[in-house]
Amino acid sequence: MPRPAAVAARAASTVVLVTALAGCGGAAGEASRGCAEPVPVAKSRLAALPLDLDEVGTVTEVGSEAGHLAVTVVAESTIDESYAALPAVLTAGGFDVVAEENEGIEADIFFVRGRRETGSVKLVEGPCEGQVTLRLTVASTPSR
Repeated sequence: MPRPAAVAARAASTVVLVTALAGCGGAAGEASRGCAEPVPVAKSRLAALPLDLDEVGTVTEVGSEAGHLAVTVVAESTIDESYAALPAVLTAGGFDVVAEENEGIEADIFFVRGRRETGSVKLVEGPCEGQVTLRLTVASTPSR
């Protein structure tokens, strides 16, 4: 049978451990959970973009395949702030917004340029508090 002093010592160390783990929130805790600064793609990858996304946030991914372009942007803002700024960015890139929806916790904007390019951008909170991730896709239809 364990001695009372040993039980008390284990209980105290458990309380200290739980308190330390609970204190892992905040900036240091966020960084350990993947909340480091967004890492921008190489400048050469930005040339493939049909839009200037510098004012929106940090472009962290650019991928293209068979007439499709996929871009991820992390913005230090709210969904409402980014959502309000995007129509001007899309218009400056020659796109027309054809539909939009903002539910507060996520938002979508759909756009076209002529009859050959369609796209969408989805805005979601995160990955960290105070950040919004935008996933933009553009598809080009080949001429017939």
